[in-house]
Amino acid sequence: MEDWLSDHLQSEFDLEQKIDLAMQTWWMALEGRSFVAPFPPVEKRQNGWRQRLKDSGLELEIGFLNRHVDSGACYEVPSIPPRFFKIKKT
Repeated sequence: MEDWLSDHLQSEFDLEQKIDLAMQTWWMALEGRSFVAPFPPVEKRQNGWRQRLKDSGLELEIGFLNRHVDSGACYEVPSIPPRFFKIKKT
């Protein structure tokens, strides 16, 4: 899995794309998918992780640990367009 993710992150991606790729990796691992070619199409991986979150009732929260502060753990919320991660249980 690490090799697959590392290979796919070699390209220049913005933060939104990196998070999407991490979620595709999460979905493939949960589904027991192989990380050796051939891979499921991108659309299937993207729809897979979104549907998995929706079905489970979970919400995706993204934060980055800032290790350059004097106090305890400090998480920073990245600026990601809401259209990308608006998944909530209805």
